[in-house]
Amino acid sequence: MIAAASCSPILLGAWLSLFQSMMNPESLIFNVDRNPLLHLIIKKTLYAHFCAGQSAEEVQKTISALKKTGYHGVILEYAREAPTAGTDTKSDSGSASTSTVEEWRKGMLQTVQMTSKGDFVGLKWVAVEEIGERCTR
Repeated sequence: MIAAASCSPILLGAWLSLFQSMMNPESLIFNVDRNPLLHLIIKKTLYAHFCAGQSAEEVQKTISALKKTGYHGVILEYAREAPTAGTDTKSDSGSASTSTVEEWRKGMLQTVQMTSKGDFVGLKWVAVEEIGERCTR
C-alpha cells in the first residue's frame, strides 16, 4: 500500500497533503498525538513500515524477526528529530538545547549498543545540527 501510494503521482500528492495537515493539526481529528485511532493507524502502517520500534525492546524484537528470516545484519539509525522552532529555544544558559543534545547522544549510544556482528549504525546528525544552528542565532 505504501509503495503503491508513493509510486502514483495522484496518490502521493494526496498522501503528502494529508501528512502536512498532521504536521500542524488544527483539529483533534488530524492530531496524531491526541487521536488514539489515528495514532494506531499510523503506528501500524507507516511507522511499522519504516521504523524498528520506539523502545529497545521493540527494536530487539524486530531485529530478531528479521534475522530469523535469513538476514545476517541490520542497519539501525537513531532518528530523533530536532524539536520544532519555539519548543526548544535557547534559554539564558542554553540548558534546553543542551538537554536535547544529551538525549540525542544517549539515544545514539543505546542504538549502537543494540547492534551485533554484521549490523551497521547510520548516524543522523540533523537534529543536533539544527539545535546548534538555533543556539548560534
